[in-house]
Amino acid sequence: MASNLENFTHYIMIIVFPIFCFILLCMALLALRCYLKKKKKKENKTTLIEETEVKHVDKNMRVKENIVKGPHGKPESVVVSMEEDCHVDDDIIRKKKELEAQKNMHASSSS
Repeated sequence: MASNLENFTHYIMIIVFPIFCFILLCMALLALRCYLKKKKKKENKTTLIEETEVKHVDKNMRVKENIVKGPHGKPESVVVSMEEDCHVDDDIIRKKKELEAQKNMHASSSS
């Protein structure tokens, strides 16, 4: 009886191990197929980056006028001071566009 059980174990090993290896091989081939399909799809697309530069300029001018009075209360001199204030902000806006290569369209339109 022990020899029958031992032979049965060998048969299970002979059947299960190749089936397990076959399943792993199928999974590896499926992963390779998906990778190649994704790579081919990525090669057909061209990325276009559009950059727009935006400048915001803010200019301010302040004028102050001071009147200096003399000893008798009459205006003696006028002092004018001017202050300029300028702020510049630069922004770059980037937009990505993916364009598909249309090799097949050009071939069919020429024929």
